[in-house]
Amino acid sequence: MDKRINLGKKAPHMYDKLISLKHDMQALIKDANINEGFSHLLLLRASQINGCAFCVRLHTKDALNSGESIERVSVLPAWRETEYLMKKRGQVWS
Repeated sequence: MDKRINLGKKAPHMYDKLISLKHDMQALIKDANINEGFSHLLLLRASQINGCAFCVRLHTKDALNSGESIERVSVLPAWRETEYLMKKRGQVWS
């Protein structure tokens, strides 16, 4: 396994841009009325696809801390096969 790079130390200007992007994304999520827990599931799924173990762990903890159930977190890789992640009537992704 390759060593991880500390972006904040090696390229602080890029790290600052990532933090800015994160804040912009959080504002868009809020404006779209997307549940915070579900937003963490989106980030977790992207991290699973990217194969980043650090981010998978981080977003799993964030999802659980925001009230997501272990059932929804655990079936995320197979989301198409489950009803845990389906839209609920009158809500945008809960």
